[in-house]
Amino acid sequence: MNAAELEALIPQILENRFSGQYRRAFEENVPELPGGWIVERDGLVCLVRAAGTNHPFIWIKIGLAIEIPRSAELAYYVAAGNKKLDVGRAYLDYGEDLALVVMDETVFAASLSWEFEPSLSDLLSRWQTSMSQARNMAAEIFEQFGGRPFTSDEWMHLAF
Repeated sequence: MNAAELEALIPQILENRFSGQYRRAFEENVPELPGGWIVERDGLVCLVRAAGTNHPFIWIKIGLAIEIPRSAELAYYVAAGNKKLDVGRAYLDYGEDLALVVMDETVFAASLSWEFEPSLSDLLSRWQTSMSQARNMAAEIFEQFGGRPFTSDEWMHLAF
């Protein structure tokens, strides 16, 4: 599957699986972020986009927590927490005083096809697992370190 086919496939998958829970990330085409879609589900904000590289893939980025007081303990928690994840990985980004945590997962597009249902099942399984892990990790971050959930207007922070 090439990048153009992948960009066309993403909204079809979203409509099939997340009907009414997604929207375009941009009002107009932005070449640096093709295929950008926002999925809002179970209190999480997720950016999904096609990466139009030589080997196209779907990039799933989920906002776990934002405006978390920055600390070495938070950085250690995120780094160590990656060992517990079944899929994806968590990242910490920070300013002078506050931090945010996102999780991402990538799925290569070469084998994705409506004609081969297991390929789409794998994609959806990784996505669902990522969302579940994100909810759990976010709850722990809020409890231990503070912060708050991402709002739908803060999806751009997921593009870093």
